[in-house]
Amino acid sequence: MNARLTAASGRSPLVTLLVICAIVALNSVDRNMLSLVLPVLKQELHLSDTTLGLLAGPAFMLVYAVAGLPMAWLADRWSRSQIILLGLAFWSVVTAATGLATTTLQLATARVALGLGEATTTAPASALIADHFLPRSRAAAFSVLTCGAPLGIMLGFPLVGWVSAQHGWRSAFYLMGAIGLLLAIIMRFTVREAPGRSVAVAAMPAERLKLRDAMLLALRSRAFQLLVLGGTLLSVSYGVMTAWSPTFLLRVHGLASQAAGGYLGLYRGLFGIAASLGGGLLVTLFMRRDGRWLAWLPALLCLLAGPAEVLFLLASDSRAWQAGLGLDTLLVSGATPCTFALLVTVVDERMRALGVALYLLIFHLIGQSFGPPLVGALNEHLAAAVGATAIRYSMLSAPVSMILAGLAFFRLAHHLHR
Repeated sequence: MNARLTAASGRSPLVTLLVICAIVALNSVDRNMLSLVLPVLKQELHLSDTTLGLLAGPAFMLVYAVAGLPMAWLADRWSRSQIILLGLAFWSVVTAATGLATTTLQLATARVALGLGEATTTAPASALIADHFLPRSRAAAFSVLTCGAPLGIMLGFPLVGWVSAQHGWRSAFYLMGAIGLLLAIIMRFTVREAPGRSVAVAAMPAERLKLRDAMLLALRSRAFQLLVLGGTLLSVSYGVMTAWSPTFLLRVHGLASQAAGGYLGLYRGLFGIAASLGGGLLVTLFMRRDGRWLAWLPALLCLLAGPAEVLFLLASDSRAWQAGLGLDTLLVSGATPCTFALLVTVVDERMRALGVALYLLIFHLIGQSFGPPLVGALNEHLAAAVGATAIRYSMLSAPVSMILAGLAFFRLAHHLHR
């Protein structure tokens, strides 16, 4: 791995990469742990499925996506590492405070604040890693970075499930908040900007950094448009599967929250880590023959992930639905590092963080904000006809979106070559 992770500077970027990976892991747990306790919240606060979907999706994602733009604009002008550090400390306090919520309004407020805090991570972190690595090594570097999300699920979901079962859901939020503050202390003494970046930023003409011009430059790119389309469709599927899989396992297969957390931690975590690393290294090798593999590989993986999600949702046999869950994780996690490597490839380097944030704005506003509430509304509409298993049919929106994403990435390969 070290041979592939070639630094763009003279100092080793490995420590920075690993610490940022850990922050991404915590980011993933803190935003998604609500999904593990949705059944408990439904009973304790008497919430409808539509309300649960809004809390899991838009309450967080709308703010997260919109706030990402000014955070990224700032990250292209100021210290990326300091922005990430301040955001980490803030959202960790918010995570702990979520455990104090006793009303729907308080929960919604906590989700909004969490979105604001976590908006400081993805775009600045992607740009920070791109600063530290040469273009030929970025796919491999992003494969390590994107291990953070499945690593967080693998370690965090079983922990959250166990703490919730033993001590209540509120204690799980207190614990994750404390872990975040500890990680912020570690980051303070380990992560730095890439050497020379501050000089390069200071030397940039002012007109290069205008927000409006930078956004128009990205949006006029056909390659960027197709990347956004493919990523948004992938996001719809990912948002549905992430928000509703624990509830699906409870309603359809009768699993308790701790057992569901264990299954999701194993498959989304362990399989996801292996696939993230494998996807990044595989596309790095393939790109030596043809650069279009950077888009071809995620296209193929998305087209195969659609049937895997159908198997997970419709299979009744335990081995069959677990096979679907495992395959879906392998395929989607393998595609993820490719999408981030595509982003820093098609976006002008003068606005790298802003380009990532613009992508994520559309990605989350349409994708993860739209998917969870859609499933919640469909659940209530279909419940009269099929009962609690309505969720199995509502979630079929996920594989449909995944297949369409694959087609968009195939089209992107043509423009990437041009």
